[in-house]
Amino acid sequence: MPSRLRPSERGGGVGGSRGEKAKSLDKRHSSRHFARPVMPKMKTRKAAAKRFRVTGKGRVRRPKGGGNHGMQEKSRKRLRRLRKNDMVDSTMQKHVKRMLPYG
Repeated sequence: MPSRLRPSERGGGVGGSRGEKAKSLDKRHSSRHFARPVMPKMKTRKAAAKRFRVTGKGRVRRPKGGGNHGMQEKSRKRLRRLRKNDMVDSTMQKHVKRMLPYG
């Protein structure tokens, strides 16, 4: 049966006494968690993250260039091909993956 007391009278909430939740927070800040230094996170190059994507097999996918302007001079067949994605060449994959450490 739920109690009909206000949160301040129950001991929880703002201004209440230290309950179980506050005690569990103190356990988090024990000395053993801060004993070993944490390595800094690797930063993702945001420009590369917007342009490339790593597939499930580990290859790098990229959009084809030339599909932003000057469409009137290009054939329909050429424009259809430009819509699709292409793969980064195997010689450049290592460079792109270095820019996407969590990709």
